[in-house]
Amino acid sequence: EGAGMIVDAKSGAILGARLSRTRAEIPDFDAPVSMLHIKGNAEGETAEFLKFIKQSPVAAKIGHFTDRMSAVGKGRLAIGLTIPLQEARLGESVVDGDFTILDNELRVTSDLPPLRQIKGNLRFSANDLRFSEISANLLGGPLKISGGTDGGPLAITAAGTVGVDELRRHAEWPLLQQLSGTTAYRAELRVRNPGEIQWAVDSNLVGVTSTLSAPFNKAAADALPLHLEIAPTSGKGARATSGREQIRGTLGNLASLQLVVNKKNQQVIPERGVLMIGRSLTPLPERGIAIGVTAKTLDIDSWRSLLAGAGKDGSEFPLSLDLKAEEVLLLGKYYSDVTFAAWGIGPHWRGMVQSRDAIGNFGWEGAGRGKLTAHFKKWRRPDKESAGAPTEDVFKELPALDVVIDEFIIGAH
Repeated sequence: EGAGMIVDAKSGAILGARLSRTRAEIPDFDAPVSMLHIKGNAEGETAEFLKFIKQSPVAAKIGHFTDRMSAVGKGRLAIGLTIPLQEARLGESVVDGDFTILDNELRVTSDLPPLRQIKGNLRFSANDLRFSEISANLLGGPLKISGGTDGGPLAITAAGTVGVDELRRHAEWPLLQQLSGTTAYRAELRVRNPGEIQWAVDSNLVGVTSTLSAPFNKAAADALPLHLEIAPTSGKGARATSGREQIRGTLGNLASLQLVVNKKNQQVIPERGVLMIGRSLTPLPERGIAIGVTAKTLDIDSWRSLLAGAGKDGSEFPLSLDLKAEEVLLLGKYYSDVTFAAWGIGPHWRGMVQSRDAIGNFGWEGAGRGKLTAHFKKWRRPDKESAGAPTEDVFKELPALDVVIDEFIIGAH
């Protein structure tokens, strides 16, 4: 029509999505730079829309966050394009779109549980991605998601609830067997650079009951703030390789954690870290995991049964343990004023213990049935006993023993 052209398309396709009600217009062929305007609607698989983002300028703006996502389900796309028909000015093209998610399932990464029943809208341009009040279901609990780029890095906020039963089905952690209930949480995600994603999760754990031994026992109504954050770290020198993440966490004023892990071939390998219970966090060791515990009472028997089998995965990184407690329950007996230290790699351990009842050093070799070598200056059988001493399974299989005790006391003897 005159110096322009209009195309009203009844049907078409873009990246596998079916087009409908789409108009393409060039208002003026005689302009110094002719402009192509397209407004259209498409319906198709959300997986194809993710492919659209990956191939568009939006991908760089959001740090290619969606590149590894996979989706099941359909969506509707309303899109507008303004394209200068001059090769030198193609970079000035304008994109404006709205994508409606129709009850989809989305997996962000292979090591995270999928988001289900996703519904909501995403608005995007060539430079920005925005969304608000997207609803979803994660681990059986409702979730509300909002965020976008807003001219800067991609930031996402999510608020929801999670049940321990569903969490237990996803993660086989022995500690979860002692927890029950449902709690609210808030999560934040930021994408700084391509492939660099920062996570933070907070919960007051109200609604969760814990039957773990003190100091980690709690009633459902009690608040115990949990904070966990994961961020990529480039490290320095020999540590400056990709795939490395730093994990930080706190549980009220009871415990704090700092851990550096390396993700290789879908495996998470701990490199160095610190876990402190009842004391302040210390600097990271050069290699290995350092664990420090200060407690009034420590029930080794309950932790021993709960963590049975832990550490039998052939891990060959150094571990060290420093423990101080006014009272320790071990094999049904209470030991007083205990200081304990141990360090080892894999099945090879050395350590020392000092208390009112026992003073000495020991070594452990874990090959076969194991061998315990120890030299105690003193060992006194404690008088105070636990009502339910777990003695039935202790001596089913003895290791080799090479034990010297200079002063051995049982009762008055």
